[in-house]
Amino acid sequence: MNAQETLIKTGIPSSFAVWRSEDGRVDPPEAYITHTQMRVEESHADDSVQEHRLFAYVNLWCKGNPNALAAKVRAAMYADGWSMAEEQQEYVHEAKMNRVSWTWTITEDAQDAAGH
Repeated sequence: MNAQETLIKTGIPSSFAVWRSEDGRVDPPEAYITHTQMRVEESHADDSVQEHRLFAYVNLWCKGNPNALAAKVRAAMYADGWSMAEEQQEYVHEAKMNRVSWTWTITEDAQDAAGH
C-alpha cells in the first residue's frame, strides 16, 4: 500500500515530503498535499514477519478554508482501508496557509509488502 496512490484520488496535487512542481510552477498551488510514510514490523510467526504496519504522515496545505479538502482526504484514505490515528488543524503564520495534519495507519501482509 502506498499513500500516494490513495492521495492522487483526491484530485489535490500531492508529493512526497515537500511540494514539487510537476509543471514548472515556481509558487505552490492554492492547495496541495505533502506526505511521508514509515513501515514497521507488526506481527511475527515461524521466525518471520507476517504483517507490517504502515504509517502515513499527511499534510494538507491550503490558503483558504481547508474543511472541504480535508473531507476529500478523509474519504479517500478511509475508502482505501486506512485508519486515522490523529488529525490536527492549524494556521501556519510563516507559510500564510492552513495546514491539516494526519497520521494514518494500515496493516499489510508481509508477502504483499515484499514487492514494495
